[in-house]
Amino acid sequence: MRAEYQQRVITKGYGKGFHSLKDKEVEYVDELLQWVNKDLMKVGVEKVEGHTKKWYIGTILAMTKYHTDYSIRHEAKAEHIERLKAMFGTEASSTRELTVTCW
Repeated sequence: MRAEYQQRVITKGYGKGFHSLKDKEVEYVDELLQWVNKDLMKVGVEKVEGHTKKWYIGTILAMTKYHTDYSIRHEAKAEHIERLKAMFGTEASSTRELTVTCW
């Protein structure tokens, strides 16, 4: 693991660039999913799905410099938000009420 870290430092440098996934997110997510799913299959648990096809298409469109039709990307984002709502059971809102108690 140390050797992998050193190689990444050589390739990306230190700081913000080291942590950036710009243009590398897809490969990173796929790498993590292969790692996780390999262990899940060993214990007979259903594998974790990665990005959807719609997400890939939206990302490709977003990275295309002169493309102006972002409707697919917005649809994918809306679907992602709906999945998060279902997962956490809350409505997305720009404001939240917070009760603070001081002693």
